[in-house]
Amino acid sequence: MKVFIRSDASVQMGAGHVMRCLALAEGFREQGLRPIFLTRTEEPLYLAAIRQRGFSWVRIPKSVEIRDEPRAMVELECDETVAGLVVDYYDLPRDYFAQIRSLRPKWALVYIDDWCKFFEGVNLIVNQNIYAKESDWSCRDTRRSFTVLAGPKYALLRSEFRRRAPGSSRRQGEVSKILLTLGGNDLANHTLRILKALDQFEIKAEMHIVLGPGFRHSGEIATFASGRPYFRIWSHVSDMRELMGQMDLSINGSGSTLWELYYMGLPNIIYVLADNQARVAERAHELGCSVSLGPIEKFDPEALHRELKKMINSPQARESMSKKVRQVVDGLGVDRVTRTFLSLCRKEVTGASTSV
Repeated sequence: MKVFIRSDASVQMGAGHVMRCLALAEGFREQGLRPIFLTRTEEPLYLAAIRQRGFSWVRIPKSVEIRDEPRAMVELECDETVAGLVVDYYDLPRDYFAQIRSLRPKWALVYIDDWCKFFEGVNLIVNQNIYAKESDWSCRDTRRSFTVLAGPKYALLRSEFRRRAPGSSRRQGEVSKILLTLGGNDLANHTLRILKALDQFEIKAEMHIVLGPGFRHSGEIATFASGRPYFRIWSHVSDMRELMGQMDLSINGSGSTLWELYYMGLPNIIYVLADNQARVAERAHELGCSVSLGPIEKFDPEALHRELKKMINSPQARESMSKKVRQVVDGLGVDRVTRTFLSLCRKEVTGASTSV
């Protein structure tokens, strides 16, 4: 059986939607389904990431407006039964899923959510964020039942993480390696601002800078790092789990990479890189899972220096944070989501009128 996955990536949007959908697609494939990506993505690097993981994709033409996508998707059915559709996209019409439900009542319809939204016709809502709880969707729909999987228990980790244990903790010793990664693109090159600040701190540790697939300032970063052997630049990393496993702490955004860092037990300092990350960063800070320094646009070198110094000088604080974050993300999120999806498929949902 096929399962359609509707997701986009771009330089402006970033890679987060597609990357977490790739993690879910790997889980579907392990369960015997054939995932097919439906996308408006045009950037070759993002399309290559889909292809490199062994998945096919179908381009949604620009001429097809968002409101007309449901009928276009249904018309893609060919020689195999379609089990359902996963959608990871923000700006959807309110009747998007209802249209699909009217055309294909037995499809399992899944919405990957970051804003605690509800769409009529959805069977399964997945919100992997640390602030999310099932009650956020209570009684949203009085006509159709739906399932909510809320919280980082359902974090969608890529296979290179979840198929291997995090490894032993290295948080008790001296900090010798620090990871810096600001997501898939970093259009404003905040990475360089942070590097310039770190260069002034005289920290006795290697800085490992990971540049995402949409990063457009590699030349500037390479020029600045030249002659500074403690700066190591990484592009097109094939195994982030292996690299993270060598680090002692991380400076990063509050997107999907955060759940991978938690799984690996990395103490971390985080920034808000986009509006949808604000609640994540706030809650992670409250729980002591991260040290949040707020929106990256308000970057304060002294605040970073102060918090980094605290973390470096306190092995006990690093160890405590490492234990907390490992309890938050256990690596089984993909398995839980795919099992729930398959359960919905077996029930052959017909839209019985019940409420949450």
